[in-house]
Amino acid sequence: MKGLLAAGRLRRRIVTIPLVLLASFTVWVLSPLLLGLAVAADLLTGPRRLRLTRLVLFGLNYVLLECGAIGAAAALWPVTGFGLFTKRRWAIRLNAGVERWWVVSVMRATQRWMYVDIHVDDLDDLRQGPMVIAAHHVSFFDAVLPAVLLAWARSDAIARYTLKREMLLSPAIDLFGHRLPNHFVDRTPAIRSVELEGFTALARDLHTDALVVFPEGTFHTEVRAERAVARIGRTDPERAERVGRLRHMLPLRPAGLSALLDAAPQADLVLVAHAGFAAFGTIRAVIANTPLRGPVAVRITRVAAADIPSDPSQRTAFLDAQWLAMDEWITSTVVP
Repeated sequence: MKGLLAAGRLRRRIVTIPLVLLASFTVWVLSPLLLGLAVAADLLTGPRRLRLTRLVLFGLNYVLLECGAIGAAAALWPVTGFGLFTKRRWAIRLNAGVERWWVVSVMRATQRWMYVDIHVDDLDDLRQGPMVIAAHHVSFFDAVLPAVLLAWARSDAIARYTLKREMLLSPAIDLFGHRLPNHFVDRTPAIRSVELEGFTALARDLHTDALVVFPEGTFHTEVRAERAVARIGRTDPERAERVGRLRHMLPLRPAGLSALLDAAPQADLVLVAHAGFAAFGTIRAVIANTPLRGPVAVRITRVAAADIPSDPSQRTAFLDAQWLAMDEWITSTVVP
């Protein structure tokens, strides 16, 4: 997998796109058998939940969406001059429309087959840009949540993501992720400044778009939280004591988020917290918790750019306070 990620873009796609198309064809050919086995297993073990049947149906839905994205990318390639005009605003809008369809469709698939019931109090804080969206990240499915919320709030906004490079194994994300302003992060970079330059480049010609980052870097677990606090404590004991109070979230990594805020000083900060997606934090948890038993609650908070400190140490303390407030909300929302 690491070798495939390190390979050039064309070499990677020569492998991933045929594999996904072949796997999709195979899965659909075998779908009667797979569904039959799933239904039989569910009737024996959990007829009221239909857990395995739902997972198979979600998988069939998802591979169709991957194939649809590959087909759309192929259709748009000559329309945008075989790559010559992909950075023009009109071409970006065309590709962004497909990306918006894909992320909303993936979320609808989770809602339909895995019974993910999303409750959002208010989308008003997403209706005007520009903005930097800092989102809580605890499962496979909440990665698309910021883009979905933005699509629900506005039809014209583009979500510019910072994503881990492992996401490139999805052809849909690889193809449209490179046609749109996104940055794929190497989480073990040899030169840290190179990654921060990638963050900064996202803010060019931002207009009313949104920059999206997951400052935790990975999913929350108790072990990861303890390691993160210990690592911070070696250089900043005061901050370690502060973030050690987090119960559901990892301490944020301020460098990337600060780079986005510095690169887009006119952009407000939007914080996205959610409670419920933690049930889908691992493959085993997804299998065990489908269908999802409770709703997913989402809270959106907007902080004006003028209220964000410019001094690095003050900004980190400010961001930690926002993170702690999100964590307290999750604590009050999660069903015991």
